[in-house]
Amino acid sequence: MQFTDSHIHLQDYKEKNVQEIINDMKRLGFSKIICASSKPCDWNEVAKIATNNSEFVIPAFGIHPWYVTEADTFQKKELNNYLVQFSNAIIGECGLDNLKDSNKELQEQFFNYQIELAKDFNRPICIHALKADNQIEKLLNKMPKKFMMHAFSGSLDFLKKVIKYGGYVSLSVSIKKKKKHIDILKIVPINKLLIESDGPYMSNYSEIDEFTSYVAKIKNTDKIELVKQVYQNFEEFCRG
Repeated sequence: MQFTDSHIHLQDYKEKNVQEIINDMKRLGFSKIICASSKPCDWNEVAKIATNNSEFVIPAFGIHPWYVTEADTFQKKELNNYLVQFSNAIIGECGLDNLKDSNKELQEQFFNYQIELAKDFNRPICIHALKADNQIEKLLNKMPKKFMMHAFSGSLDFLKKVIKYGGYVSLSVSIKKKKKHIDILKIVPINKLLIESDGPYMSNYSEIDEFTSYVAKIKNTDKIELVKQVYQNFEEFCRG
């Protein structure tokens, strides 16, 4: 198999060290992953992980909406430097969140900054959107060429608009908790589908094999062909 994980926070696992997790993922058939950061204090650790596992780990550097109050102008420059240092780096995770109480104006400021940074560097962007469909919808025409809605949880109407603008949709096992999850799976075009764990928070990478079987059943396709297609989607997304 050539499993991919389009969103995992390796630096946040506590029960095993990073190399043990990577070795385990390879044993389970994973070929590439995106290691996502959430806040500036993650960046150095993600950089180390990517440097030590350059054939397996694609780094993502960004400022999550929960942590915008911890960032400052200096760290904007630092983010820029990481993108210069890693030519394959993705921007993220970043976005908007109306569920957790935080500075909404600052969220928008940092998200818009990261959108423009993605366009300036011609990099893909990984977007966190929670209870923020309407706000993100207004920005869809400003997105860089490649953008991903990470752990999609929005409305079907918003999903259709994301697809209209060429966005990739990354789904995790957690989507099954939503009543409309089958409709979401059916609507996402197979050439825009990505699969993630969002480990260690939403699910674990070990669940991706079973989840892929489930997705293949819903989309009425062969599992091996689906894995190949998702791998191709992953590669195309990461090329920016």
